[in-house]
Amino acid sequence: MEDLKWLLMLLFSGIGNRFLGKRDKNSKKQSVVADSVQPPKKQESQTESQMISLRLIRAVELMNKSNNGYKFLTIPKVAELLSLPRVSQFENVLLGKEEASIDLLKSFSSFFGVNYDWLLEGKGEPFSNPLRRIHDPFDLMDWLQRNPYEYVFFVRSKSSFGEYGIVIKLNEYRYITVDSWWALGARSGEGSYQVYSLYQLIGELKLSGARCCSFDFEEELFWDLLNGKHYPKTYLSPMKHNSFWWDDFTDISGYYPCASGYLEAYGENFVRGQRMVRYFIKEKGYKEYSVHNLAWGKTAA
Repeated sequence: MEDLKWLLMLLFSGIGNRFLGKRDKNSKKQSVVADSVQPPKKQESQTESQMISLRLIRAVELMNKSNNGYKFLTIPKVAELLSLPRVSQFENVLLGKEEASIDLLKSFSSFFGVNYDWLLEGKGEPFSNPLRRIHDPFDLMDWLQRNPYEYVFFVRSKSSFGEYGIVIKLNEYRYITVDSWWALGARSGEGSYQVYSLYQLIGELKLSGARCCSFDFEEELFWDLLNGKHYPKTYLSPMKHNSFWWDDFTDISGYYPCASGYLEAYGENFVRGQRMVRYFIKEKGYKEYSVHNLAWGKTAA
């Protein structure tokens, strides 16, 4: 128990009270777990069970960062969401009094989209739990048609290469990241078809009335997000979107009034990608989507 003193201090200090769903007498309102709390380095005397407890605490801490202090996960809330028979079951695991069962870890991983291997052994990143076997962007359409989801987020790096990826919001608590990334401005040859495939995916999503939005991130944050270092909800929300590139990308003929500003707003890779789409339509006979129809979410007559 000596090795758990730091944990007990965390859980029963002002910070721990907030995680437990109690008020700190010195705070005006409930708050999230403090950003400054960092699990200590692993000591030789710490057991694997104790390390799992640390990772569970860390996962909840990362998820709480996304809620701006007004709505957050407490021990009772987690127990309720996971349908645990008693609140103390989860609390005792965090305190190191009980070992986390495989069923509990799998349930926690599945419900919140946390990497199971990271929970169990610390391998990888906390939210690296990707959707695999998506080679071209449009390949995702089949999965989206067969599975319930709330939002599709298109995220793009501000790097000179113009990488982009896709994150899907399944529900209020769980997100999944496509285990592929592509280059928006790929030239003729390898990778160029994926540019048209993105155009096709966005077109079909708009026609189906799917809810989508897009973001531009600095290169480091872009990769950290796609690799699962952050809880996606922290940065991805329709209310936080900072770009319209997913929608503007379908305007390959410059129909929108803002078309003259695409180069300045999105860079050369974006404009090159639109040219590549026009090439596939004109030279290969691929399907073109009417911007007017896309705007109204309807197929052409």
